[in-house]
Amino acid sequence: MTMAQHDFQYRMMKTKGAKTTGFIRIEDPEVLDALRARHGNRNLVASVAFYESADPSSRYMYALCFRIRSSSLEQTRQSALEVVYYLAENCGIPPESLDLIFNGGGLVAQDEGRANAAATPAEIVIMVAPSVFDARPTPLALALNCELARQMRQDGIEVDVDCYSQGQQFLPLSNAIAGAAGRYAIPLRPRELLYLGAKALFEMSEQPRPDDSYADTRRAPEAAEWFAETLTKKEKQVRQQSQLRNKLLDRWVVPPCVRRLDWGDMSEDSAIEACRVIAAFYPFVGAGEDEVWYHIHRVSKRHGLLEGTRLRAIVTFGGENPAFECGHPLLRQFCPAGGCFMKELMDELRSPRLFT
Repeated sequence: MTMAQHDFQYRMMKTKGAKTTGFIRIEDPEVLDALRARHGNRNLVASVAFYESADPSSRYMYALCFRIRSSSLEQTRQSALEVVYYLAENCGIPPESLDLIFNGGGLVAQDEGRANAAATPAEIVIMVAPSVFDARPTPLALALNCELARQMRQDGIEVDVDCYSQGQQFLPLSNAIAGAAGRYAIPLRPRELLYLGAKALFEMSEQPRPDDSYADTRRAPEAAEWFAETLTKKEKQVRQQSQLRNKLLDRWVVPPCVRRLDWGDMSEDSAIEACRVIAAFYPFVGAGEDEVWYHIHRVSKRHGLLEGTRLRAIVTFGGENPAFECGHPLLRQFCPAGGCFMKELMDELRSPRLFT
């Protein structure tokens, strides 16, 4: 595997749930075979990041990564296909450039289209190597990935948008045994998603497949152009956010729309989105994690949100990526007539006055 601008050949490896990690050189099959043997080839995961050297403090680049999970393997398959099409149409990423890993879970297709529930939900992970879109090391990688996943979700694709905290950026190692059922996390080709049904995919996971990856990781010019433009826009947005944060800290006033999230009546999906807004806003203005959880608990109690692991992931990501988006679709519902002091601040940032 060759990188277009950088040749980062190491990835972190560990067993699922373990805190300690090790590094392997991805082009050394003997090291990987030894790792599989040492852990019985079971529940092994690899980092989404590619490192310059076998040291966690070395430079690294993130691949793009998307997780699709459902109790229904057929639904997971359909959503994964939609991600494949979205990346091709909107980001210039060819289907043949994708690494797809299926965990062997989900529903098993039965006679006449009926299905039985498996103990493990179906999960398909789609990864795009940094070389495909000409990535470079940037602290904005996970935020960009999350924004892209959220755009997909807004377009109706059932993709996970709460998996982008730094500590969660691992994916199943292909051809390792995944879970107690003894099935394999297998690599897939996009055309197999298209032409094979749920039962065929499930049966394939009974055995490892010949290769760890079928992806063509050469640079895709359209994808490289998309990433360069997207990163430039994100860097400009971060600079504006920094200016906005300084102005907000001068006042330390919480905008009315954010305050109203604590007690507004919303659907469950909107309540989850409210938690995302809260988790990013309060760190943005310098509040600690206790303050964040105070508001999260108020929203979760009011709307009966019981997803503890999910809410922790949301709070972690918000702390890592503090931000405030005036005009966010959810916040617009709680915006007072005529706006508030935020409108004046945003107008000034977009069109600064020559004289004050």
